[in-house]
Amino acid sequence: MQIEEVLTELNLTPREASVYTALLELGEGTPITLARKTGLKRTTIYLDLESLRQKQLAGLINGLTS
Repeated sequence: MQIEEVLTELNLTPREASVYTALLELGEGTPITLARKTGLKRTTIYLDLESLRQKQLAGLINGLTS
């Protein structure tokens, strides 16, 4: 089973799972780097990052998302 499948079973949306796994791979990043990594639009990344922050799965460090 792929990690994104496991994350969706844990109530993340497929987009959130994609952004979360990209963060795991990168360690940290900007919305632009996450958009490039995931193939999602930058505006979509902002929405998913906010959702991940609310779920306490991502945070901001010196302007970067981690």
